[in-house]
Amino acid sequence: MDNKFDLIVSNPPYISEKEILGLSNDVINWEPRIALTPEGDGLGAYKNIINGVKNILIPNGRIIFEIGHAQGNEVSNLLKNMQVDNIIIEKIYGIRSIKHKLHG
Repeated sequence: MDNKFDLIVSNPPYISEKEILGLSNDVINWEPRIALTPEGDGLGAYKNIINGVKNILIPNGRIIFEIGHAQGNEVSNLLKNMQVDNIIIEKIYGIRSIKHKLHG
């Protein structure tokens, strides 16, 4: 890909296979399963995005994810393993999100 981006925002499916069993019927009956979960541990979409981010994000670019309530450490570790720094986890409107700045 020739184009690079200075900002990537993603709300990928992140609910683990185990957690999906506890969702309310309102959610399960409204959203397609593929929009809720990548199955397994819920981290599959993050792994795919993070593995390719250095190829599509400019130096000093930013990526923002919505994450599950218990995924902060796991997603942070995925980013750290790709030598990403300046990781910030914050709760916005009751939703945890993770931001980072990728240094070139």
